[in-house]
Amino acid sequence: MRSRNIAIDVITKIEGSAGLEVVIEDDAVKDLRFMIRDYRRFFTTAVRGKRMVAVPSFLSRICGTCSVAHLFASLMAIESSQGIEVSEQTKTLRRLAYDGLMIRDHALHLYFFVLPDVLGVDSIFDISDDPQDPGHTLLHDSFEIKRLGTDITNAVIGAAIHAPLPTVGGSLRNPDQAKLRELIPRLDAVRPRVLRAIRTFFEWDAALVRNMDYLCLRNEARFDFLAGDVVNSNGRRISRTQFKDYLQYVQIPHSHGEGYRFSDTDEDYLVGALARLNLNRDVLHPRTRADAEPYLSALPLGLPLEQRVPQQPGAGDRGPAMRRRGERYPENSTHGRRRTRSKAGAGRHRNGGHRGSPRTPLPHGAG
Repeated sequence: MRSRNIAIDVITKIEGSAGLEVVIEDDAVKDLRFMIRDYRRFFTTAVRGKRMVAVPSFLSRICGTCSVAHLFASLMAIESSQGIEVSEQTKTLRRLAYDGLMIRDHALHLYFFVLPDVLGVDSIFDISDDPQDPGHTLLHDSFEIKRLGTDITNAVIGAAIHAPLPTVGGSLRNPDQAKLRELIPRLDAVRPRVLRAIRTFFEWDAALVRNMDYLCLRNEARFDFLAGDVVNSNGRRISRTQFKDYLQYVQIPHSHGEGYRFSDTDEDYLVGALARLNLNRDVLHPRTRADAEPYLSALPLGLPLEQRVPQQPGAGDRGPAMRRRGERYPENSTHGRRRTRSKAGAGRHRNGGHRGSPRTPLPHGAG
């Protein structure tokens, strides 16, 4: 029987600053602490007293990578508080700009942070320079995909980072239609590169076994990042007006990150890309469903109620309970409706977790 502590001061393959501490006693994990080390910058205090129309641009500075997400969240919160209804055109343009963000951000996460693990190298700088090498091909695919995502957002809202055009109630000016038309053939041209990435991550033999709930936004009309209700894998649906009744803020003593308790279940819960695919795959665009059918057929992944836990479809979607496709846990498995509680020490919170950027599936731990 062994006991030891593992401490990682800086986790490099994330956006931001974080560390990890693991306490092992008798060959079992006794405690685990994921520590966000980005200090608070008190944005919520800094915006008090500012003119309403100035707040969204200010809050977009919370993060350069996901600037558009903070910008739109602020705009929509102000519009909701003031009873402002935006036009269908504004909604469409915001969805398009946000799609550009997700293309760029997912490419950053999957190719730059995860692909080296798939290829068995330390970082993208260790990927072969040989054009015939699959890793070289994938890395250069990422450049085209990221560039396209950036160009979409640039064309729609003026910039991919700290966009100047969106404002309360609409936009300061409409995008140049000629620039939008130029994006259409580029989207078609990059599609095979995206499908190559999906296949690569789908075939990656990796697994993380964990029992948890899934939580995401759902719009019955389309795959949406901005409009809809919050849903979970138990079938709970939460409207915007009920949000505070179910997601409650909790402090995490060992971390500068924020945590939230979800009152509907004792399960840990996961937000992000895998949660969205598990709970929204039926509203994906028909062409996406057709092109990605071999990989979407593996969904849902890691749902604790189904005992169905195939291999993951993408490294950025690291579901909690995954095995080889088609395999099931044995009858005496603990990975079903109920789970074995960990003997976690101080600093753990039931249904608490860390907040993160839009592309990453973040677990919110249940202590």
